[in-house]
Order: sequence, then C-alpha cells, then structure tokens
Amino acid sequence: MIFSGTAKRLESLDISLIASTIGCGEDHLHAVMEVETRGGGFDRHGRIKMLFEPHVFYRDLGAGAKRDQAVREGLAYKSWGAEKYPHDSYPRLQRAMQIDSIAALRSCSWGLGQIMGFNAGLAGYDDAASMVEAFRDDEDTHLAAMVQFIVSSGLDDDLRRQDWRGFARGYNGAGYERHGYHTQLRQAFEKWRAIPDTPFTTDNIERGEHDPNPSPVPQSASGQPIIQIGDRGVAVKMLQADMHGLRYFTGRIDGHFGPRTRGGVLTFQADQGLEADGVVGPRTWSALSTAEPRPLRGVTEADLEDSGTLADTRRSDRAADVAAIGAVAKTVSDAQEQIADVQAAADGALSLWQTVQPYWPIALVVVAYLVWRGMNQSTRNRRVKDADTGAHDAR
Repeated sequence: MIFSGTAKRLESLDISLIASTIGCGEDHLHAVMEVETRGGGFDRHGRIKMLFEPHVFYRDLGAGAKRDQAVREGLAYKSWGAEKYPHDSYPRLQRAMQIDSIAALRSCSWGLGQIMGFNAGLAGYDDAASMVEAFRDDEDTHLAAMVQFIVSSGLDDDLRRQDWRGFARGYNGAGYERHGYHTQLRQAFEKWRAIPDTPFTTDNIERGEHDPNPSPVPQSASGQPIIQIGDRGVAVKMLQADMHGLRYFTGRIDGHFGPRTRGGVLTFQADQGLEADGVVGPRTWSALSTAEPRPLRGVTEADLEDSGTLADTRRSDRAADVAAIGAVAKTVSDAQEQIADVQAAADGALSLWQTVQPYWPIALVVVAYLVWRGMNQSTRNRRVKDADTGAHDAR
C-alpha cells in the first residue's frame, strides 16, 4: 500500500473555514493539531504521519496464531508502554501488515489529527484503508476528518467551551491526564489565541486542487458559495459534513460533489420545500443551518419483506437450511458406521474421546450454518438501517 502522495500542506484559510462549520475559531483547531502531531500531517519523507500502536494490534488480532506470531516478532504486546516507540513506525507497520493488513491499519493513528484506524467510521470513512488513501494528498482532508471525528464523538461542545479536560478525555482516552494532554491543549490554545486569526472570504475557496487553473467559486449576492455537481474543495466538505449530521449523506467527506452528494442535496431540498435542482445556493445553505436531523422512519424487517428487498437473504437462508440438513444427515450416517467400526475393533471398551470423535463433522456443519445465517442477518440489519435513516436514497 502507498502511504505518500502530493502531501499538500494545510493553509490558514482552510483552518478558518473548517473551524467555522462547528462554531469555533482556528485557535481551537490549531491547539488540537499542535498537541496531537506538532502541527503537521506528513513526515519529512512525504508520508502520512503515523504511529503504530502494538497494544492495539494485540487487541485487534484477538487470540490465535496471528497474535502469537506478532508477539514473537515484537509487534504486539498486551499493555501500552511495554516498550519504547521507534523513531519511525513504518517498518513496524509493514511487518504487521504481512500478518494482518486490516488489523495493522486499524492499529495506527493517522495524519494531522492522529485518528486511530479503528475510528475511521467516526471520521466519515468506510474503513481504515479508505481513510489512509484519502489522507495521502492534502492536509485539509486530514482536518475535515478530524472535525468529523470530533462531531461524531460529541466533543465539539467541549471544544467550543474550551473544556480541555473533557475534550482530552474523549479524544485521547482514559490516560489523558497521565500524559498531560489537557494541560498541553490549554497552553497551545492560549498561545494561538494571542496570534491574529486569518480572515476568510468565499472569494478564496478552491474548487479543486487538481485544476491547474482553478476558477473562483460562484457566489450569491450575500457572499455564500454556490456549488453543484463536479465542484471540489472545502465548501463541498462543509456541505457533506452538514448533510451527514442531518442524515442526508452517508458517503465519504472527500470534498467531491459527485452523484451521491447531489442525491442527498435533492432529497434535502425536497424535504425542505425548496426547488430540488441539486444546486446549493443561499436558500439551501440557510436551510442546512436551521434544519433538524432527518427523523428515522421506523422501518422493520416486515416492511422490507413486503417490498421484496430481503428476498435474496431469505432464499439464501432456505438454501442454508437445506444444505445443513443434508450435510448433518450424511454426517450422522457416516458417524454411525465409524462408531460400529470402533466398537468392533475395541470389543466394547470405548473411551469418551473415541465416542465423541466421529461427531466433529456435525459440529463443523453447525458452526458453518450459524455463520451463514449470521451473515444474512447482518445484511438484513444493514438494509433495515439504510431504509430507516434514508441512507440508501442517494445511492
């Protein structure tokens, strides 16, 4: 996996604009970034700044051969602080990925906000790998993810009222006080508060860093950006973050106004009684600032059964039932023959193990059956949740 890209640094304009989406100033975000990563999201090699956590890798692997191997190689241990961190965590990560790439990526803190891989969902991504890929090119993506994590974790109130102890407890975990994170955050905030903020206007919002000759974002008479499908940049991230909080957008907050973002905008505009044209102008921005989160619909499995949405999972369940019954019947028959053979060979002096041993195929079939049914139930639960929240509307 590639961990470096264009490595574009954050601009003060980006910080001011993204901070405004949660009602705080750039000093608040500067403080968090300074304490978590000493102000940068990339290392001197242009790679995403990263710290591999062996105690998290130990926990994420779970008991078994993979964990045993990781412990033998010094890549996993039970408790934090068992060993010192190396100067460069990437060699450790590469070795850990050879054991289990998913668990390895989940066991690192990434980028400007040092977001743990297992928290990728709270930062607006499907998984750790998706978050890492998005972080390779631009620090404003790191910052937007950090802010999304703060909001998803309910820490934005603590940040706004400068409750550094409460914020550090939620952001850094139970050990925050031992490391003095709350004190460091307060001191960093006081330092940045003494430095004049960077004012921003919508004249300077980028449409896309990949456009060599970017044109300014169109504005309304009130100075608000007008954005639509095909646009890119911080203003789109603001839109996506707002719609995510209102349950109108469930995709990645990547600053790309694509079909999924447009679908969420159309649904929101229709619900608010606005002209559903997919263009975000002053009336849509105003509605986003005052709207309540989209209510859940109370959808049940029975509702989706009637619409045929769960038909494929039911067919799969029936196939599993038939296959399991057939397999168990054959296994029982084979086991009976094995028992007869063992009885003849041992002249009736069977040990407990000899009696139970022929039945292990039945246990294997039962486990496979339960896993199959569990996966189908998980699929049904996701579809019910999507329909309940309206998350599937823009797909």
